[in-house]
Amino acid sequence: MASAKNQQLRKEAIEYLQIQEDFYGQVRRLGFEFAPKSDPVQPKEQMERLKRGGAIFLNGGRSIHVGRLSPACRACEKGIGSRTFFISFQCNRDCYFCFNHTMKDYGYYLQHERDAKEDLYALAKKTPELQFVGLSGGEPLLHPEKVIDFFQTARTLFPEAYMRLYTNGDFVDSSILRALSKAGLNEIRFSIKMEDFYEGKTVYDSLVSANEHQLVAMVEMPIEPGTEGVMQGILRNLNQIGIFGINLLEMLCSLVHPGAYKERGYLIKNPPWSVLYDYWYPGTLPIAGSEAACLNLLEYALEEGFKLGVHYCSGENKHTAQLFRQNAGGPIPKTHTFSENSYFLVSAKAYGKDALEVLRVFQRSGFQKFRFDPASRILEFPVGMVPTLPNPDMQIGIATSTLERSNGEVLLRELRLDLTTPRIFDPKRDV
Repeated sequence: MASAKNQQLRKEAIEYLQIQEDFYGQVRRLGFEFAPKSDPVQPKEQMERLKRGGAIFLNGGRSIHVGRLSPACRACEKGIGSRTFFISFQCNRDCYFCFNHTMKDYGYYLQHERDAKEDLYALAKKTPELQFVGLSGGEPLLHPEKVIDFFQTARTLFPEAYMRLYTNGDFVDSSILRALSKAGLNEIRFSIKMEDFYEGKTVYDSLVSANEHQLVAMVEMPIEPGTEGVMQGILRNLNQIGIFGINLLEMLCSLVHPGAYKERGYLIKNPPWSVLYDYWYPGTLPIAGSEAACLNLLEYALEEGFKLGVHYCSGENKHTAQLFRQNAGGPIPKTHTFSENSYFLVSAKAYGKDALEVLRVFQRSGFQKFRFDPASRILEFPVGMVPTLPNPDMQIGIATSTLERSNGEVLLRELRLDLTTPRIFDPKRDV
């Protein structure tokens, strides 16, 4: 804001900052606190070390892995040909960080079951080429017979699809693993927490048994800040027993159970997202320090040379499939560009006398893909034209927007405003 000399641009940017502060205030009133603003330099340096070490960066660095990666995780970026189903939200556990509480119709499906098999039949009529099928919950194996029936049906309807099951592992035994393998399941993903690896738990036995039944055995868990020491031991053990891999999830908070986060000293990441928005994924907001712990564990995996696949799945990685569905192939205005990096729509905006100057430049050149509002004196145009402007220090706003569908209409919603000039504009960063 200190460098925004164009007062009209500055005024519009202040409105977005006010929206952010209002949001922060709402979160604080729920009993949560934000961490101090994060230093962007440190994670960038760590990212560079990971690249030099051979880590694979996907989805603009939102997904990073060392070694093997589940094909279902690769499909997560855009969500094309991938669907996840559930039978109910019933679960035998009550994890404080679970965000099922924020799912649509949570209360209903806590008491009732959904006909997931019927959902398969309905989807097969519309999307016969489904490539990835998942079943989650709640805890699906509270309904073992329906789980087996689900995967048998899915294998019949989508014979080439990659099938995965999410479970906390409490009801996994040799008989259920045998039945799942026979039903056509490819991958069993144990969604668990650190406590499952000690206090007499048998999760390691279940993972070994999954291997013996020729299932791709995966562990998936949110990584709590400051737990790298314990997690290093878990990674060593998982590597030793020979499972396929582990997903290190950036820990997300669903804005329930504030006391549980407060007693652990956990704060909300600041800023939580690169673009504040009402994302579909119910995790809501990331916990500060979780990403750093995940990146540290990736570096540890590289140093140890594990055969175990270790994958960092950031909170931002959960959102891109939604944005791709909303914006790719949509009715994109002539002034906007679909970002292949963020999957948002971006545009450039000139203000006041600068807008009039840009307007004259475009009129002289015959360029017509712009929108000028003479009342507000704002000119909006494609970001690719920013480097062509003759004044290298003209302040230009970079607007981030998304398409939204409501009552049969497609609306364009602007979400964020950033500052650039023709001199500093970088298409890798600004588009």
